[in-house]
Amino acid sequence: MTDAGAFEILATRVLRHVDEDYARVEHLGVNAEGKTIKNPVDAFCRVPGTTPALYVMAAFSTDATGKIERKLSFDHKHSKGKKYKDSDDGDLVKAARLAATIRETEPDAEFVLTFCTNKQPNDKVMKKGYVEGDQRGIEVRFLLQSQIRDFLDVTREGKWIR
Repeated sequence: MTDAGAFEILATRVLRHVDEDYARVEHLGVNAEGKTIKNPVDAFCRVPGTTPALYVMAAFSTDATGKIERKLSFDHKHSKGKKYKDSDDGDLVKAARLAATIRETEPDAEFVLTFCTNKQPNDKVMKKGYVEGDQRGIEVRFLLQSQIRDFLDVTREGKWIR
């Protein structure tokens, strides 16, 4: 699937089924025409009934496999040369900024970012995501091509979505 908007819709539906923390996640990254729109995170919600508060976020990517690491973890503050803006940062960096604003009023809040892609990044990219997430106080999870495929092919809910 190469249409970014259609992928975000599909991945949101899958995520709501495969991870109970995301059952009520609100998809913010696609407009009524099915086109992607810029947001710091593409999906977000506070998981009801959690103490301390648990906030879940999702980010979606249809980027080429070689660009996944940058899409996840690029931080313009550590870049030399070209001028970048906050909006150029990777999804984990943007999620950390959002988490920091919430921590101002809810210092005990916990955060999860699930990075969803229609590609299959290697273990190096995943390990880097886990480590950088831990450093930023965010649990990083992945929803990848093979997991999406298996959900769609094997489960009753997935077959209905397909």
